[in-house]
Amino acid sequence: MNRPAALIGLVLAILAVVAAWLALGGEDPREAAAKRAALAEVERASAPVAVAEPGASERNEAVAQPPRSTEQVGAPAPQELEWRLVVLDERGAGLPRASAFVLESNAATWESISDAAGVVRAAPADGEAQVFVAARGRPLEHFRVPRDSGEHSVALSLAFTSLAGVATVNGAAPGAPLALAFRPSPAPFAELELPAELRRKLDAAARLNVSTDASGHFSVDGARLDWSGEALAPRGHIVRRRAPTDPVLRQIPLERPSTALVLEFERLQHLVGRVLDPAGAPAPQGATLRAAVHWEGGRSIASSTAPLDADGRFEVALRDARIDKVELALECDSGQFAQELAGADLRLDARGDLDAGTLVLRPRAALRVRVLDAAGLALAKAKARIVGDSTWSETDANGECLVKSATIGAAELRVVALGHWAEKRPVLLPTDELVEVELRRSNRLELELVDAAGAPLSHVLVRIESAGEPLFRASGSWLPDGESFELMRGQFAGGGQEVGAVPRGWFDVEPGRDGAIALEGLAPRIALKLSVLDQLGQALLEREFAQLGEEEQRVERVRVDTPLTELTGRVSDASGQPIGGAQLRLAHSDPYGDPLATRSDPSGRYVFRGLSGARVSLEVSAAGFATKAALEVGLQPPASQFDVVLERR
Repeated sequence: MNRPAALIGLVLAILAVVAAWLALGGEDPREAAAKRAALAEVERASAPVAVAEPGASERNEAVAQPPRSTEQVGAPAPQELEWRLVVLDERGAGLPRASAFVLESNAATWESISDAAGVVRAAPADGEAQVFVAARGRPLEHFRVPRDSGEHSVALSLAFTSLAGVATVNGAAPGAPLALAFRPSPAPFAELELPAELRRKLDAAARLNVSTDASGHFSVDGARLDWSGEALAPRGHIVRRRAPTDPVLRQIPLERPSTALVLEFERLQHLVGRVLDPAGAPAPQGATLRAAVHWEGGRSIASSTAPLDADGRFEVALRDARIDKVELALECDSGQFAQELAGADLRLDARGDLDAGTLVLRPRAALRVRVLDAAGLALAKAKARIVGDSTWSETDANGECLVKSATIGAAELRVVALGHWAEKRPVLLPTDELVEVELRRSNRLELELVDAAGAPLSHVLVRIESAGEPLFRASGSWLPDGESFELMRGQFAGGGQEVGAVPRGWFDVEPGRDGAIALEGLAPRIALKLSVLDQLGQALLEREFAQLGEEEQRVERVRVDTPLTELTGRVSDASGQPIGGAQLRLAHSDPYGDPLATRSDPSGRYVFRGLSGARVSLEVSAAGFATKAALEVGLQPPASQFDVVLERR
């Protein structure tokens, strides 16, 4: 046998052995590779998954899913421990980047963004959740979804239209893009009782935002077919006035969606200038300038704010050019300044704006601060700043932080922390010394409001009053203000002060759904008066409180026996068609209180809660309809209904 023949025979023998091995259960290498890849995919699927854990205090934080079983290698990983919500478009495909706002049955709220497959994942929970879904170019929608484990889906509506047209500035094309916003009216899901923070987020999610091109043209999708609302003027602009005496308006009412809108705006005169750092470079982009403008004749406005652009320039819109003086201030890591300019010092530039010129930051000195409690333990998340500066520094786990200020010489350090009395400490800047501040535990008053049956009472106002001394010692104020650091649990609802022979001050708080209110840092050893009012200022209960001590922690249960009424109804026209967005107002009995107001939802429904007494006076108005005023409505607890028919003008 020659050599080639021998080689051929050897190859045939090897092939025969391989074939026999395969027949006896061997595996093709390509098949083995495919199986290994599949097994790896199963292992990846069974790894812990980060999901958004629903909860008020842990909103948007990632937590690990409990591990899934992998006892059967190659079998699909069980997913019973996961809740999945699939957001579908009109074609039934998953919609990525959709925002889901979730209100749990226990009133906890959280939010998440759908992934590339349109899926929102979370740990399962009890009951049924209300889910509000917002997607780009689509209306905000509301669903009720079970929160048990497994997959659930919601399909977004195809019924939406566009808002489009052109915007002008001073009668001409803007020349640069304008940022427009369209706000629906009434607010989305106004008929639902929702937490205030969730309501704020839904209002923002329901706005339609769009930028025009340089010629002013715009188009934005996502308006409901029955949309009505307002076009909001861009920053620094107002609705165009036909005469200088016309009122200043910042929104244009729109009764229906249209693709032929003409929005006419007018650019306000601006206060402009430039800010440089100590080295002569532009101050950091995005740093916020604060401007307090004082008008001629002693009139003034609250401080306006404006961000710096990449060149350190700022623009602050002015409602009037007759300026007496302006106070400008800015703080950032590279420095700070505070400067007062007289109106006569402002130059008129080529655009017609008032130019404050170039302002230079002063270097900031760092002050090291350590905050301790009365036992000498470090206080994390305490806040400190130099009095006169606006920026707070927060302490770390060791109770330490750096406080920066451009103040040179004598200054005053202010330190605050939740549950502790605020402290002020004189300091001399600059200094390399570590300043230690010890905070003492403050007092705390907790109120638990219940009705005659012992159920939590939420739709009321609680008024806290003092005669002779301010209510908050730390700030010397009659009501919570910027110096009161997280002192309140409950919704601040206004306050006031009377100065007479005996000064008197008060503030109102609306409890949460659990009927709870908590106040910290109330001035000790002052006489407190508590009143529970209905939503129209009618007194339901009054009582005096014993004086609080310096560090006293007091819990009071307050029972209100007066029954309250929920007033509901429907607003429609003469043909029975609902009127959405109608304004309903109840006259307020408190001289310091504004009328209690709400709007009807798209189905014409409205609701007022927390009313007492036998009768109320109602006013109803809507665009295009004659107003009905002084309607006498009888109340019968726990619920009354009153429908209103409006006549077209």
